[in-house]
Amino acid sequence: MAGITFLVMVIIFILLAVIIHQVLQQTVFAKGKTTAAVIAVCVSLLSVIGLSDYHLNFVLLPYAAMAMTMLLISLVAFGCRLFGSKGSPRKSKGHDKTKSW
Repeated sequence: MAGITFLVMVIIFILLAVIIHQVLQQTVFAKGKTTAAVIAVCVSLLSVIGLSDYHLNFVLLPYAAMAMTMLLISLVAFGCRLFGSKGSPRKSKGHDKTKSW
């Protein structure tokens, strides 16, 4: 579990560093690229240091739910395509719906 936790922390660190760096480059606060890079790395490092296993589970929960939903939708679509009607839609053998009583 420690290996996965480290990998997730590295990924979160990279994502945060890139996003913060882009934001800092567009502001007038950090005029140079070096200043923006240093601030982005420091802020990302401070945010990742505070994460624990509990916090990582809380952060990753929406992504796990999204993955399960996408898997379920793809299975339903595959099932509809596999077991669905081919060609024209099925005709009902019951009464004609165009007739009015």
